[in-house]
Amino acid sequence: MGELATIARQRYLDAGGDPRRSANEKYMTEEERQEYLELARQVFDDEYIKNYLDKKRQNNQKSSQK
Repeated sequence: MGELATIARQRYLDAGGDPRRSANEKYMTEEERQEYLELARQVFDDEYIKNYLDKKRQNNQKSSQK
C-alpha cells in the first residue's frame, strides 16, 4: 500500500501538485486502485471500509454543492 501511495504522490507532484497536500486515488491507474483496494480489504474490515466510503461520499456531495 505504501509503495502504491508513493507512486501516486510522485505523479501528483510531477503534475504540479502542492507538496504540502496529499495525493488522491485519481493519480493511480485503475489496476493500481484495484490492487490498493485488495490490500486495504486485507487490513481493514468491511464495516471500516463502508464507513470510510460513506464519509468520502458525503464530503464529495458537500464539495459539489459549493
